[in-house]
Amino acid sequence: MFKKIMSLFIMISLVMGTISVFAMDVNSNNVDEQVVTVSSSYDIAYGGSDIEMDKMFDEIIVKIREYKKNNPKASDKKLDEYTEKLLNGAVKKNNSKKSSTESGEVTVAYYNDMNGYITGHLNSQEQALYNSNKTKALLCMANGKLAIDYAEKNYITSVLHNGNGDAFRHCLWNYGMAIDVGQDFAKKWGDAHEYGAVGQPLIERNMDLFNNAVGLQLAKDNPWTIWHSTFISKSKEKCRNGELRIISNNVLVKSSSVGEK
Repeated sequence: MFKKIMSLFIMISLVMGTISVFAMDVNSNNVDEQVVTVSSSYDIAYGGSDIEMDKMFDEIIVKIREYKKNNPKASDKKLDEYTEKLLNGAVKKNNSKKSSTESGEVTVAYYNDMNGYITGHLNSQEQALYNSNKTKALLCMANGKLAIDYAEKNYITSVLHNGNGDAFRHCLWNYGMAIDVGQDFAKKWGDAHEYGAVGQPLIERNMDLFNNAVGLQLAKDNPWTIWHSTFISKSKEKCRNGELRIISNNVLVKSSSVGEK
């Protein structure tokens, strides 16, 4: 059930030209007994096509953003109540027309530590944060999916794991998250992803944490960023100028323009 629900959360392109959206990655080394799901709020079996789920997630994120815009003083509790209502409504709506056939699993052509978001897994630390603030967690997930998409569009496959595309992805993700949900939650989410990951080599964690920090700083330096093109260009510039870190011969080294499309 959870993989179906999480597909609703992630398999989507939220390209909204006037508002920033970025967000999360998860270690694909997680195995079933080590993975916690976000199904606690969705105890109704979910079914439907990938297209339907994509559309529904799109609608949920748009509605969350509209609600935040129209209610700028809304508390986190109020936002979460609204988000919970949207999610439960979406699940029930789709459940009423559930198909008996399973949608195919989403796969990626290369390994990256964000694969877990695509397959629908959170580690225990991410799960705890999700439970504490579903609205911000979903926005982080939406940001992460965009970070994956933009990395694939801007870098060749061979540099998407431990190379410049990987560094760019983490920088972009954290830049977008911080603009979207604030520095505090963005850092907590990024840290939870890294420290809660199972089986991730220490050098990869150190690489990711370094690049995450650069993305967070970009958000501090550019707090009014809204255009996706700006997120992309500034993150790519950091990568091209050697301000991010990649792994070469099991050593952290400066990033570069290698692998840019």
